Amino acid sequence: RGDQAGAQVANVLDSLGAAYRDAGNLEEALVQSKKALDIRVDAFGDTHPDTAVSYCSIGSALRLQDRLDEAWQCHRRALDIRRQQYGDWHADTAASYTCLGGILLQQGELDRALEHYHRALEICRTTLGETHLDTAACYNDVGAVLERKGDLGGALRHLLKALEVQRQVVGDQHPALGDAYNNVGAVLWQEGRLELALEHHQRAIEIRTRGLGDRHPDTALSYGNVGVILERLSRFPEALEHQQRALDIRLLALGQQHSETAASYVNLGVVLERMLRFEEAIEHYRKAHSILSAAVGARHAWTEQAKQRAERCELAWRTMRKGAQS
Repeated sequence: RGDQAGAQVANVLDSLGAAYRDAGNLEEALVQSKKALDIRVDAFGDTHPDTAVSYCSIGSALRLQDRLDEAWQCHRRALDIRRQQYGDWHADTAASYTCLGGILLQQGELDRALEHYHRALEICRTTLGETHLDTAACYNDVGAVLERKGDLGGALRHLLKALEVQRQVVGDQHPALGDAYNNVGAVLWQEGRLELALEHHQRAIEIRTRGLGDRHPDTALSYGNVGVILERLSRFPEALEHQQRALDIRLLALGQQHSETAASYVNLGVVLERMLRFEEAIEHYRKAHSILSAAVGARHAWTEQAKQRAERCELAWRTMRKGAQS
């Protein structure tokens, strides 16, 4: 009876943690999820399926904070528990492979990420079937990695399959479709089909705002993607508005020192530079460089790119001022 009461309390705490995580309050999400973990370990031990759920919850919050090594340890522990309790061919086991793949993707380890995502897809197709939302999500994940690897044809096939399954199962308004529209839009953008890409990313904004709210990191991502396309289409005021909205959301949801916040500063800098507002662009690039130096390291490619953008913009600004004086 005590174990049952503890399980109920842990379930409530885990739900609270998920709600805080979805709202962008990651510190409080960790507090609640760690409380749930402590209760579950005391009640059931460290190899119980419910304990694995807590490890996943903690890992997800840590990943959103860019604490990737800690997140990996939590999700790896969850996978070990699930393989022990359920075996290799179970939907929860697939979910752990997906979470680990997401961390690898964030770390830039594309081949290992693809391996984990393929494993999750294989499990879901076998255990859940083709027309299941989890299977669709796996198609989405595989497509996203293929897109990062430059296999645009393979990426588009997987992403369109994901979109087809999701629309078939839940209709055209489900929050999960935000990822599908976002990723299809990304591939179309790389193929140079900008207007069609814009339509997909705008659809993602609508779905994510409705399903996740207007202060969620995924909603910010969609605003940023629309802003990038608008900049390429030379629609600068609209691009600036969308990138500023993305930054505002990320500051609220993730804080000033997050790598995604830095990405928004870079994107704003690009638009400002295109508008010949060099001094403002330089300021944004420098902010991004400072954040990325702390978040991912001074030698990371993102950090170097932010530094190079600032230097190039400074050169353009000096050249413009020299021309105005002569």
